[in-house]
Amino acid sequence: KVRAENIELRWNVAGNVTALAQEILKIGPVSRMLQAAPESQHQRVYESVAEALDLHINGDTLLLRGAIWIVSATNG
Repeated sequence: KVRAENIELRWNVAGNVTALAQEILKIGPVSRMLQAAPESQHQRVYESVAEALDLHINGDTLLLRGAIWIVSATNG
């Protein structure tokens, strides 16, 4: 069985979007690219991502809407 589920991911920004961007970028494909990039470029990446995230902040909350696929199966 396969179904799509809408999701809302929420993070408390606590006034520092760049710090939140650094935390978010510890996972996923960008984290692997950052490992290969010179340290001198990391801050620029964090600031660019923070700028993009800023569009989704309301008060102290970052809200990202999306969807995920749920796949389930039974044996038998």
